Amino acid sequence: MINKLRFEGLSAELASLESLLDEARKYSDIVSTMQLEYKIDQIKKEVELYKNENTKAAVALFFSGKPVLGSRGINTDFTGTILKDFQDIVAKVNAKLTIGDIGSRGRVPNSSTSNLMITNISKGSFGFILEELTEQEEAVDTVLKFALDNVINYLTGIGSLNDEEYETILEKLDGRTLISIKDFFITLDQNGALLRLVEGNNDYSLDEEYIHRARTRAESIEIKEDEPIFTGKIIGVLPQHRKFEMLLEGDIPIYGSLDYSAVKQLNDFLENNENVVNESWTVKMQVRNVKPLNHTEKTFYTLISFLEKKSDI
Repeated sequence: MINKLRFEGLSAELASLESLLDEARKYSDIVSTMQLEYKIDQIKKEVELYKNENTKAAVALFFSGKPVLGSRGINTDFTGTILKDFQDIVAKVNAKLTIGDIGSRGRVPNSSTSNLMITNISKGSFGFILEELTEQEEAVDTVLKFALDNVINYLTGIGSLNDEEYETILEKLDGRTLISIKDFFITLDQNGALLRLVEGNNDYSLDEEYIHRARTRAESIEIKEDEPIFTGKIIGVLPQHRKFEMLLEGDIPIYGSLDYSAVKQLNDFLENNENVVNESWTVKMQVRNVKPLNHTEKTFYTLISFLEKKSDI
């Protein structure tokens, strides 16, 4: 269950029981008072547990607007399409995190490992709770949860009026994921649907204006991607923050993000006491030229892999 939703449910139940407890005390009902005090104590303990984050992927999607008929139902064509669009985004982001480059077309690698299951349906503004179901408990966040965190950031940032937040999304977004995000917002916009996203303790409401702005941006963003080979000196790396700085031949400085495969290589280098910083390397790089609507074109670099250590250049 999503932390925030379960927390809200427990809080409402707690308020109701405390009201009943006041009544029991008012009429000196000792048995009811003891039972209610015990139940309230148990709920308070559970509330404390739900203040902490889950380690598995879980999200609630609540829909309102034209496809929804009050608390009675939701259009099946819309539901099937929008849930498929959402799962496509999750699959592509998860694949990008686990294997790096996923290609520009074809079947998304590892898509079976990114499937979220519908575990509950919520009425009111009609909604679906999607969760990662695995047999074992995880002490740390799963890869799929991290992928879902990124998906939520994309969906709640691409239509943001905050330029800094929007720029952060552009820096991370790849062309194939952008197509799925575009499809997602087209489905919402064309059907006159509104969306509330709840993940962990976070709650986001995407209104009609936001959805239309996000669709317009997603349709207009142009992303050109290439994967050239560069040779240069590694000036600095921050594996935990997935950042690098490099000086190319001709003293041309570039900086950007480290792909997860590059981070894994760096960890292996560290274990083997192999120095990376201030050494010359041939590397594989992803170069993305991004031209958003009403913004200047920007170039973003992602270091995909270290190919070969070179003699000084």
